[in-house]
Amino acid sequence: METLVHAKEKQLLTNWVNLFRINLDYSLNPAACEWFASQLCRRPWVKNIFLNCSVVETRQQVCHIITNMFLTMAPYDRKYYFIQHDPDDIDGMKSEEIKTKNFETDNVSTGDDSSNSSDEKESAQLVDSSNDNPKSLLERFVMVHLNLIPSLLSHWRNFSEYFLILYQISCFDDAERELLIRRKTIARLVDFYLGDESPLRRSRSTTHKSKKMRMGDKFQPCILGYMFKLLSHLIRGSIVPESKKQSPLALKGSLFPLTKIDQELIFSGIFITKLLKEAEC
Repeated sequence: METLVHAKEKQLLTNWVNLFRINLDYSLNPAACEWFASQLCRRPWVKNIFLNCSVVETRQQVCHIITNMFLTMAPYDRKYYFIQHDPDDIDGMKSEEIKTKNFETDNVSTGDDSSNSSDEKESAQLVDSSNDNPKSLLERFVMVHLNLIPSLLSHWRNFSEYFLILYQISCFDDAERELLIRRKTIARLVDFYLGDESPLRRSRSTTHKSKKMRMGDKFQPCILGYMFKLLSHLIRGSIVPESKKQSPLALKGSLFPLTKIDQELIFSGIFITKLLKEAEC
């Protein structure tokens, strides 16, 4: 995979991707899928692909590989959603599973990245606990992926597939949509989109103001299409707990409750105003 990503010759990329997609089928090769999923939880690798890589075709093809693998893994992995991994609990687990689920646990980041001190900070209410260690490999990947949000601002030229893979995961089934909602994906994306205008950041001290970075320029606009598709899909798959009526735009299937912080952000005037202004452009 490393050779494929960094190769200058891209003509055979599609053939290699098809080969990976055939072999990374959980029903056929669970050990390989679990190993590869564990590798993806190494934050530098995920960041290098979805943020640092400037070749659109490479990002798209890797996105297809990862999405296809997790799609085949999800039916087997769902029983572990929202369960924390206990390294000492080995009852009933295969030796391969023990090895992969303990693999590189220390490399799972919680959002702190001193190398990106100039990047936008994420609101403290949205940062995962340092003790968060999901048993599910898909949930662990989602956690690592979401914890890259503070780094997105300075990589706006390349981050389209970052949102694409989350959107595709949200389309797997109700269980994956619930996973993303409970992982604060809605609030984290809106907070990122609003930046310093986010209601969660207004209470911060304004004594020190850093230079504000902007996404997009006159040569290349910032493409947020997949982010809005992901937000739309998750919000339409949610419901306000106090509401007695279901939105006519709601998705079919189970609807999951919006948290207080989700409601505060998506119903804020600044979010709605910004969306309407950008829709006019």
